[in-house]
Amino acid sequence: ATGEFAYYAKHAAVVMLSNFMPVKRARSQNDAGGVPLGINADSVRSCALFPNDPIRAELESIAVAAMLYDQLWFGTYMSGGVGFTQYASATYTDNILEDFCYKGREIGLDYAGGEMASIKGDKLNMDILEKIIRAENDYCLTQYEAYPTVAESHFGGSVRACCAAAGCGSAVACATGLAQPTLSAWSLSQLGHYQRVGRLGFYGYDLQDQCTACGSYSYQSDEGMPFEMRGVNY
Repeated sequence: ATGEFAYYAKHAAVVMLSNFMPVKRARSQNDAGGVPLGINADSVRSCALFPNDPIRAELESIAVAAMLYDQLWFGTYMSGGVGFTQYASATYTDNILEDFCYKGREIGLDYAGGEMASIKGDKLNMDILEKIIRAENDYCLTQYEAYPTVAESHFGGSVRACCAAAGCGSAVACATGLAQPTLSAWSLSQLGHYQRVGRLGFYGYDLQDQCTACGSYSYQSDEGMPFEMRGVNY
């Protein structure tokens, strides 16, 4: 696995997994940032091996994404140093994110009457989404406030914002089974976090972590597509 990691980091152009990216975002042809999120999700086996535990599949997909997108792509042109490595490693070096995501499933199923992906059609509206997201966001942010070592482990406001948002996404995904409302849950979590704490991260992070809100349902070429076809550029 280590050899494959090193090979991909140095020779990504020969792997041929990526879609075309906007020139301003691409490091090279076939850049790792152009791998669609649907392919990233399909690269883990938990969906088949543990079909009754969707959160496990989600967490494995997040770990792959942290390596592929954050460390191999985003870290090469945006930021550097030990801080940015920690930004990605927070997703797979402790069980805090796991706690957030499994709690999200619990909250989502509570609102869905215990049935996975049952809030659809007329049941799906902004009121129910806000209730689910606020409940999960409150849980996640309370953990950072109540236990200093949790905030210390996830050093940096942007890391905490992303992990709380992932928990909110888990809650909505389990309640609805739909990707687009889940993406909106991520965005609303960021805005709620910003309102509660006053800021998300360091300078530019405030922009990056909130920019999804205006493109959650956008199908314009440089802003978004159906979720499974999107890349992290969006």
